[in-house]
Amino acid sequence: HPDLRDNIWPNPLELPGDGLDNDKNGLVDDMHGWNLVLNRNDVRPMVAGGQQSEETWSHGTFVSSIIGASGNNQQGIAGINWNVQLMPLPVLDGDGFGNMPNVIRAIRYAVQQRVDVINLSLSGSEYSEELEQAIKMAHDAGVFVVSAVGNGTEQEGTNLDEMPIYPACMDSGTNAMFGVGGTDTLDQKAPYANFGRLCTDLVAPAQEFFGARPSYRRPSDTA
Repeated sequence: HPDLRDNIWPNPLELPGDGLDNDKNGLVDDMHGWNLVLNRNDVRPMVAGGQQSEETWSHGTFVSSIIGASGNNQQGIAGINWNVQLMPLPVLDGDGFGNMPNVIRAIRYAVQQRVDVINLSLSGSEYSEELEQAIKMAHDAGVFVVSAVGNGTEQEGTNLDEMPIYPACMDSGTNAMFGVGGTDTLDQKAPYANFGRLCTDLVAPAQEFFGARPSYRRPSDTA
């Protein structure tokens, strides 16, 4: 994406396109992260059935642009931090679904690369001890781990104190996870946003703002 490409993380230990695992981490040419779903180095959002699900790019490209779209480049938007490196680690497929093992692999990869922050824009109702251990490992390594507390229906969110979701509710007894909820244009809880004191540490704007979407041509494009 033209507003993201200058801030995409480059793996300093890999040589691009040589077909070798230069940094000896078991992954070939992982120049800018790794696609955990397809197990390859193409980290762009995926397409399913000729369509590119909003569930996929809105939790990756869009969120990344809010974090770190380039500023002062006369195009698109400006992210919160212009001087940042974004490491794409797709764990959701073209329909916006993923699994625990891939999320765990992504966390371990990020920690191995010594990132400062891990953002998990995903949620599910299934608890995984292995995932909680991975989050604690990241926390113990000094990584700030953030997760969305998720959304309920369009009319009402879920009280996570009564029905927890993960990974937002995985604190390991040490506040290892920082849960973020959503607010509307009046700075009140967005109608669909989940809530709950045990899992929510902060709320942030979740309506009526601009972000980037994938810029490459998709099979569903007609013009």
